[in-house]
This record gives sequence, C-alpha cells and structure tokens, in this order.
Amino acid sequence: MTYVTAAHALVETLRRSGVRVIFGYPGGHTVYLHDALAAARDDIRHILVRHEQAAAMAADAYGRITGGVGLCLTTAGPGATNAATGIAEAYSDCTALVQLVAQVDSTFLGRERGAYHEADLDRLFRPITKWCATARSPREIPHLVARAISEARRGRPRPVQLSLPRDLTAEPVTLDPPVASMDQPRPLPAAQNLAQACELLRGAERPVLFAGGGVLAGRACDQLAALAEHLGAPVITSAMGKGVLPEDHPLAAGHAHTAPARELAAQADVMLAVGTRFTEVTTHAWSFPVPTRLIHLDIDPTPFAQTYPPAVSLLGDARATLQALLAELPANPDRAERLAAKLAPLWASYRASVADEPEHVFLRLLRAALPRDTIVCCDVGMITYTMYGHFPVYGPQQMLTAAAYIAMGWGLPAALGAKVAAPDRPVVAVTGDGGFLMTAQELATLVQEHLPVVVVLVNDDCLGTIAGIQERRFDGRRFAVDLKNPDFVQLAGSFGVPAERLTQMEAVAPALDRALSAGSPYLLEVKCSALGF
Repeated sequence: MTYVTAAHALVETLRRSGVRVIFGYPGGHTVYLHDALAAARDDIRHILVRHEQAAAMAADAYGRITGGVGLCLTTAGPGATNAATGIAEAYSDCTALVQLVAQVDSTFLGRERGAYHEADLDRLFRPITKWCATARSPREIPHLVARAISEARRGRPRPVQLSLPRDLTAEPVTLDPPVASMDQPRPLPAAQNLAQACELLRGAERPVLFAGGGVLAGRACDQLAALAEHLGAPVITSAMGKGVLPEDHPLAAGHAHTAPARELAAQADVMLAVGTRFTEVTTHAWSFPVPTRLIHLDIDPTPFAQTYPPAVSLLGDARATLQALLAELPANPDRAERLAAKLAPLWASYRASVADEPEHVFLRLLRAALPRDTIVCCDVGMITYTMYGHFPVYGPQQMLTAAAYIAMGWGLPAALGAKVAAPDRPVVAVTGDGGFLMTAQELATLVQEHLPVVVVLVNDDCLGTIAGIQERRFDGRRFAVDLKNPDFVQLAGSFGVPAERLTQMEAVAPALDRALSAGSPYLLEVKCSALGF
C-alpha cells in the first residue's frame, strides 16, 4: 500500500493500534504530521492545548483513565522540552505515555549546524523515559510508532519518546502499517517464591495489604479486594493506589499518611505490598512502619530492597499473582469481621480529631456535593496532601495526582485529559493558586473543546506548602512565597468560563451544584482567608 507520506502511514498505524486521541501543539517541524492528522480527523481527535507541558500532562491522565496509552505530539526543540516536565511526572508515577516529537531534518541531526529548534533529544529524554529513539528512514517510522506504544505498556508502564525528522515524515512510503501489540503478558513469580509468600500469609495473625499504583495499572483491584476479604486483612494505599478499594469498604484502612493506617502497619506481623515503590512522599520520608516479614510484589524488580528489604520478592503481574495467592490461601472470615469492628472506631476517632478544622469542613462539603463516580484531578499543594487522608474515593482512578515528581500545574491539564477520556463522568480539578497560574491558559482549551470541567481553585495568596515549611524551620520567617494574584473570577471570565468566588462555607454546596450542572467549564475560587484556612 502506497501512502502519500510517512506521516500518513504513521497516523494509520495509530488508528490501527486503537489510538483515538492525541494532545498536541503544532510547529514548523510538525506540519506533515498535523496534515496527516487532519486527514484522519474522523478517526483520531487532536486536542490543541495551549502549552506542550499540558499536552504531556493531559495525555498522562487520559492513559490512566482509559487503561491504555496517552499520546502527545510536539514540535522540535522548545516544543519537546516544554513537555519534559509532564514526561518526567509520568515517569515518576509509572504511567504509560508516548511522546511523538517532530525533529529537525535528518541531514542536520547531531551536527550543531544551527538548524532552528536543534537539540539532542535522545540524550535529553533518556533519563526520563524507559525507551527513546530517532527515526532514520521513512519506512521505519510506522514500525517505531508501533513499538513505542508497546514499550510504554510493557512491564512497568512508563513514558517513551520518539523523534521524527521532518524531512522523513514528508517522504512517501509503500508498506502495510503495523499494529501495536496491546496484549501484555501476565507472568507469575517463581513457584518457590509464591510458596514462601503463601507460608508467611498462612501463619500471619495480623496481615496487612499495602496497595500502590501498580494494582490499578495492572487492573488488579478486584483481585486485591477478594484477597483482603479472604484473609481478613486491611488495605493501606499510596497516593497512586487510592481507590483500589472503595474507601467506605469495611477493610479500607486509608492512605499511608493517616493515623489508622500507621497504627495497623505498626501492629502487622506480615505485610503484602503490591505495585508500590515506597516513595518518600508515600512513606513520609521513609518513616512508615513496615514489618520485617514483608512480601513485595511488583512487575519490575527495581523496587525490591531499595527501602524496605523484603522477606519474599514476588516478580510478576499483580492480577495473576493475587489470583494465584487467593487460590492457595485459606479464608478467614472471623478475622475480617473482627478487623472491620476495629477499623470503624479507629476511623471515627481520627475523623473526630479534625472535624472542626475549616479545611476538613470544606473537604466534607466538597465530597458530599460530588457524585460518587466523580474523577478528581489534584494539583500539588497542601489541600492535596490533606485530601490523601481525608477525601474518600470509591473506585479506581477517581483521584489522580502528581504523586512522585510533584509537578505544580498538573491538576488542570490532567482534568482536561480525564474529561476527554471519560466524557460522561463529572471531572473536577482541585488546584492551588500557585499551581493554577502555571497552566491556567488551558481554560482556553476547555472552552474550545467544549469540556465541562469544574475547577476548584483554593486560593491562599501564597505558596502554602513552602510557606509552612519556612515558618516551621526558620522561626516564622517566610520569603518569596507570597503571591500578588489576579482577580481569578475576571480571569476565568476573560476565557469565557463562568466563575464564582466562595467566601462562606454554606455557599460551597450550592455553588458546586451550579458548576456541575452548567454544561460548560466552570471555576470556583475558594478564598481560604474568608473560610478560615
């Protein structure tokens, strides 16, 4: 089959591989790629963002929601480097993402001749991707694209980057475009290790399950819930693992930062950790109590023994391995009942200890006003860290966060990507004023694409997390953290986005009702000083 250009063959590869959305921003080097996308607009939707960083962040969230691969397309040089923060976040959070980058003409690669947008992208992106490559001929472009999609999902999900020299994308090719392999193997750990894990869990009196993002990436939530109920074990989560078990489930022990979770972990005699790297943020600077009889299950051996040396390492797929454990272990319904009876007062006491604090009152109002299946995309900031322990979610990927790289500005673009992925579900971005102003221009994208995302802007007129650190460590001194903000209601209005400023708690619920029913993007500015936090 003859294609007008390699760019058209590339787009056909995407279509055959099931790609239906790509987030991008054009440039002089992408013209052949965007022309091919224009020809395929009935099959592949191109979302024009306002900054390449947002393209990567939106693609990240899109992939998390769909369980597939998010794609972004940028031009060479600054277009690629603008996206690097979003790529690094996806790398740290272990999510599947493909960055296609138009590159300078192949005759200029590596010559430093002064071609505009010239940069060695392989060297730049190698530390923040699991695989990167540069096409060297028109004919290999579709094959590299198919490989990129497969590589992003294989093993531990992570971003990949493919550079496409402009002159090569313009060349005609004759070939049958390939299809990316979307089927992933589900390997089991070594039989000896599985047997050792079963022996530890059979003998455990106080087992605990610790669930990370790998449970969601491996689509293993049902298997984890079944094993927890089978063993009568509480489930503690990382930030990436929130929602693996509905947080009103009687065995849900909450995020690792919470007092109930830490108490249960400290009392545990065996812990099964699934799909987690025990990061600094999750473990509160590696202070989280983990028993010596730790069973660590992951698709990638890298996390084993980096922080908490496991008694048993299980290298394998989360879903298949949990199913295998479930088949070998005896049920303990009595322990499940006793644990549920113990967890209820633990959580009641924990919630009562903060019940009157204004930020917790606000979060309760927010949770009560949102439908159960709402997707909440959280930016970086104190409100998000509070939400880890005090904002319950009830299903997989209902609370998306920039959990490891901690990239400010992530919340709004992520909500954009999530809404494209799940158009029939409510999507809310929760962001601080500092993070919002890093990507606020994506309000224009929401308007242009008719995406009814609700933005909850928590405005304390400062970089609150850093201000708090400064005040605690330096006798109350703070520096370079106070912000002179714009009028956010007027700013939103200039994009054509309806907006309200909330200065009373009783206004929160009705305002959220109006925002959710508006059928358009909507911004709610929450004035912390007026609400007391």
